Amino acid sequence: MYQIDPSKLRTAAAELTAWRARAALPVTDFALAALAAGLVTAEEAEAWATAKDLPAAVTAALATLPPAAQVPARIRALASVTVHRAHPLIALIAAHMGLSDAEVDALFGGPPA
Repeated sequence: MYQIDPSKLRTAAAELTAWRARAALPVTDFALAALAAGLVTAEEAEAWATAKDLPAAVTAALATLPPAAQVPARIRALASVTVHRAHPLIALIAAHMGLSDAEVDALFGGPPA
């Protein structure tokens, strides 16, 4: 019978956590990745990449924040030049869109094998 070494599982989990903490993309690349994944339209990707507007799904996710946090979150999202995998807004948007951790990881190029 094959036995799984628990230390290897812990190491793999730690490596994935570390990768997620480091994973980041320029907003233009992230908008293109979201477009390629079918998560945004071409018009939304272009507006997002040029800091003119956010995709509808992102705006809807931000609307679930407390009212006092919505405008600062929108401004930060529009002004960001880099999208960080570990940023709490990514988790909020992913949950709102029903994306799994693996789907979000894929947007950032996925963890190394």
